[in-house]
Amino acid sequence: MKGIANDVDVVYHLAAMGHVSAISAAAYQKFIEVNVNGTKNLADECSNHPISRFIHFSSTAAMGLIEKPIVDESTPCRPSTPYQKSKYDSEKMILNYRITRNLPVVIIRPSMVYGPGGKSSEFFKMCRIIKKGISPQIGKGKNLTPIVYVDDVVQAAIIIMAAERRIPGEAYLITSENRYKLRVIARIFNFTPIVTPQSIKSAITDRVFSIDKAIGTSKRVYCLRSN
Repeated sequence: MKGIANDVDVVYHLAAMGHVSAISAAAYQKFIEVNVNGTKNLADECSNHPISRFIHFSSTAAMGLIEKPIVDESTPCRPSTPYQKSKYDSEKMILNYRITRNLPVVIIRPSMVYGPGGKSSEFFKMCRIIKKGISPQIGKGKNLTPIVYVDDVVQAAIIIMAAERRIPGEAYLITSENRYKLRVIARIFNFTPIVTPQSIKSAITDRVFSIDKAIGTSKRVYCLRSN
């Protein structure tokens, strides 16, 4: 990885590994190896170069499942699963580089992303199940689930990077302004359990994320669309 940041001004770090339903200690160690140690390797190299911004893509998963009407960036994180913990650990690690190495880090936390190319996403798996005429439901089906279209994530990342009011060391939640009721849940295939206590809790918990901070980073008004 040495020299990867040569002549680079802005770094967008999106590489990660994980599965929301993984529950084993072995899975956690694999996630740490990629999500934390991999990020550390990149941060080490970038710290040796005069980059203007390091955009670290985390996830709302880093916050855990928080049962309150509206969640924003000031809400304390309470990750519990291996994937959630690894994402939160990566945030804490990269923020330490902001303090110790003056790395100009900004953290982005998208909710569940959907759109072209997302064939490994939970949303895509749900759509495949629905297309087969299977529509299992957990809870009353009225629980709110945050999703965001992939183009809107890209737009938000560019806006936050370019905004005059961007603040290194800050985190920004990225999701659709609309809230959707979840009436289906994806069935997980291969060796992953079809249903776990965590996946059930995730499906029936209301999650509404405030994006006021991210929108406020630009003087212009950008409206995140929902496709």
